[in-house]
Amino acid sequence: MRCVVPVCLLLLLPSFVFADSFDEGVKAYKMGDYDLAITCLTANIRENPRSKVAFLYRGNAFSRKKEYDKAIEDYSEAIRLDPKYDLAFYYRGNAYNGKEQTDKAIKDFSEAIRLDPEFAQAFNNRGNAYQRTKEFEKAIVDYSGAIRLDPKYFSAFNNRGTAYKEKKEYDKAIKDYTNAIRLDPNNEVVFFNRGSAYNDDKKYDKAIEDCSEAIRLNPKFALAFVSRGNAYTGKNEYDKAIKDYTEAIRLDPKHVDWLNNRGRAYVLKKNYDKAVKDFSEAIRIDAKHAISFYNRGNVYIGKKDYEKAVKDFSEAISLDSKYVNAYDYLALTLSTCPKDGVRNGKKAIEYATVACKLSEWKTADHLATLAAAYAETKDFKEAIKRQKEAIELGSADNEWMKNARQRLKLYEDGKPYREE
Repeated sequence: MRCVVPVCLLLLLPSFVFADSFDEGVKAYKMGDYDLAITCLTANIRENPRSKVAFLYRGNAFSRKKEYDKAIEDYSEAIRLDPKYDLAFYYRGNAYNGKEQTDKAIKDFSEAIRLDPEFAQAFNNRGNAYQRTKEFEKAIVDYSGAIRLDPKYFSAFNNRGTAYKEKKEYDKAIKDYTNAIRLDPNNEVVFFNRGSAYNDDKKYDKAIEDCSEAIRLNPKFALAFVSRGNAYTGKNEYDKAIKDYTEAIRLDPKHVDWLNNRGRAYVLKKNYDKAVKDFSEAIRIDAKHAISFYNRGNVYIGKKDYEKAVKDFSEAISLDSKYVNAYDYLALTLSTCPKDGVRNGKKAIEYATVACKLSEWKTADHLATLAAAYAETKDFKEAIKRQKEAIELGSADNEWMKNARQRLKLYEDGKPYREE
């Protein structure tokens, strides 16, 4: 199988390329001094303007500096000099990936594969591009192709596991991550990935075990603390979850998602003041983070501070016009709030209708909220209609169904519904 590290190409170069400037450029590249590498390789290109390998190396140096446009220019020149230069197509594909120009990346990886059908890394990276566009089946085919060519290809197993995880095929994902661990048992990332798959599959003890191993391998791996915290939350062990989220926040204090995770754990412990503090800190860090406003709004509902809840839900939908749950909870508060002066049935109908449209009229909770909004305006005929639609969609939650039928009875009796 080919090696795609350009240094390996030295053995294939004609003797005239081995000028001092080229050797120094390669040496600087290997040492991570990309500016010096570019300077040396530019000098070499000036002396040997038809050296495709010098252009390739300089392109790689530009890519390492994330100067993708310059890298693409160099790779394109290498391809002009040799239209069958599969490595140049491969690396240009990587540069297009760096620019998030996925279609161009896929085209270049495909050409590299056409030129060399045994180019395992090109299959793997095209799989990554497909995964970025959420074409998981195509990604899996490519990762499988890479593994067929190289049965010890760690990254291909890891990446295919992630594609299976995205498809919620957790058994297949876990099998691939396990193979990756067998190939590299000291890689904390793949333990984290397998732990995340166990989390998604609600196998929380196994998730905790994997995340703990990832933390042992890298005690500063903040994401592993978050994932283990999520597993503890799934087990209702909120104090342990909070401890892990706190460590993740200590490692990265500006990560709003982790503040939200800890805030939700505080909510589950009914420690609303600490939850508000976390969500407010997240908002301070990122004033456009709609989820933080939504979460804080829910806490204000728990604290019976309905006016603040309405304000936060409203801010959430102003930041994200498709935030269906924010529309739903805003409508629910405006239609069922026990505090006079907060309810506004007409506005509730407006917001609940948006929620139903966003969920394509297929979510029972949203239809039930719309029913409550109509009941608040005393349009009980429409309230009964929408509540029956909600019940028809149904829920696996017996308590929800019981509550839904009680609401229907209220509307049939000409009474609105009030949250307690």
